[in-house]
Amino acid sequence: MVGFRWMLAVVAVAGLSVTGCGNKSDSSDSHTEAGGAEEHAGHDHAEHEHADPKNLPEAVGLLAEMRDELAAAYKEGNTKEADGVIHEMGDMAKTAEKMLTSSDLDRYAQKEAQTSIDQIIEVLSTLHEESHGAEAKIDPATYDGQQDAMNDAISNLQKKVEKPADE
Repeated sequence: MVGFRWMLAVVAVAGLSVTGCGNKSDSSDSHTEAGGAEEHAGHDHAEHEHADPKNLPEAVGLLAEMRDELAAAYKEGNTKEADGVIHEMGDMAKTAEKMLTSSDLDRYAQKEAQTSIDQIIEVLSTLHEESHGAEAKIDPATYDGQQDAMNDAISNLQKKVEKPADE
């Protein structure tokens, strides 16, 4: 059952990355995919532009920052903002996943880090469900119910990618 839920979460986030969520506004992001197709066409969350990470620790740090932005959007009940951050986090999780395969982490640490990334994607998929539609309205209780899973995943990921001070 967990395998099915994980696969469903991956498919949902992957689909969002390709198609967006259909919310339209007059602004667009500077993020683009190869070929020039806009990744976040129509989302108005440019005020949360994050620099592209140069390495896995930077990507994980940005995920932590975005998590805090997402928590604030839920606390304020800002559906549009939450949806934008969910999409950004999904993209950053995919970036971290790509960086993970070429990182200097051993296979065991990579597997544990991948589990944390999968958990982040699953939480984002759960949160994303309520942030769409003409009458979409997020419920802070939904984030509260997912907060521990998100925090644990990011904390575990941070522990895996941090280098000991003596290296």
